[in-house]
Amino acid sequence: MSGKKKTVSLIIIGLLVILMGRMFYGSFKAGIIILPLVIPIYRQYSTKYKDRAKAEFEHQYKEMLVALKDGIVTGYSVENGLKESYREMVNIYGYDGLICSELRLMTSRLKLNTPIEIVFKDFAERTDLESAHMFYNTFSIAQKSGGNMNNVIKRVIENIVLKESVKEEINVAINDKKLEQRIMTVIPLLLIGYISMASPGFLDIMYKSIMGNIVMTVCLIVYLLAYLWSEKIVKVSI
Repeated sequence: MSGKKKTVSLIIIGLLVILMGRMFYGSFKAGIIILPLVIPIYRQYSTKYKDRAKAEFEHQYKEMLVALKDGIVTGYSVENGLKESYREMVNIYGYDGLICSELRLMTSRLKLNTPIEIVFKDFAERTDLESAHMFYNTFSIAQKSGGNMNNVIKRVIENIVLKESVKEEINVAINDKKLEQRIMTVIPLLLIGYISMASPGFLDIMYKSIMGNIVMTVCLIVYLLAYLWSEKIVKVSI
């Protein structure tokens, strides 16, 4: 996440926390008091952002492997197949695509006569993708043991692509549940906001008494815990 995006995210989260203070305690000053909540909320958002970026990169890596396999099938060497897959990825994702930046680095190292095995190893260590480590390990073993390299590479790519495709299908299947989770997260805030606008003063007993503040604090804690619990429910690891 860039510095500018991080700053904008913190500002937006801060404003939302202040708004939550207004909803739960009837005062924007209360929102300022609970501003420390920005830290855990931002961490949660940052984790989700990284997960989405990783999922997108894994998808692009899968497409790169498909292009590499197609190149090998048509008779390219692994090195030339990698260069050809770069051109194809640029056509799909643009010059600034996540996988394109990595492929530029890989192909530039090939031009410096860096062994292809080292190029794949560095890529796996740099990105820390499970599928990239799997590909490098298989490629390294096949290269040392000899045999039909092209067939070995095609088989391992097919296995990796199959696994990534299953992950994507599962994510698509639970997208509806994720949407429901987001709606359920927003509904309590909308309900409090609606009551405050439709019946001004209705919640004053909760805002202007010690017991009311205690009850609203408990409600806020339960709300945040429920949100974290729902995030764990819809998060699927494969």
